[in-house]
Amino acid sequence: MEKATFIKAEDLMGLVVNEDGTIQIPDHIEIFIREDPKVTIQKKIDELEIELGKWFEPTDEELIIEGKAIHPYYMLIRDISELKEQIK
Repeated sequence: MEKATFIKAEDLMGLVVNEDGTIQIPDHIEIFIREDPKVTIQKKIDELEIELGKWFEPTDEELIIEGKAIHPYYMLIRDISELKEQIK
């Protein structure tokens, strides 16, 4: 399938117009309607706000513990300790 950047005039000939004024799209043509980027962004904001609502703001103590868990200095100390345990 290739993305169409234009449509041939002959593709528009013979289009079927329904009683309600809509035009039937032939089987060999697909049309995609992009969502407004602002709507997409708003949906993402809504999802994130729902997720955030499931959390509580961490305490300073929790942040310190988390920071130590992922800080490279403490990760290296942990790795060294684990390796030393393996060679005992």
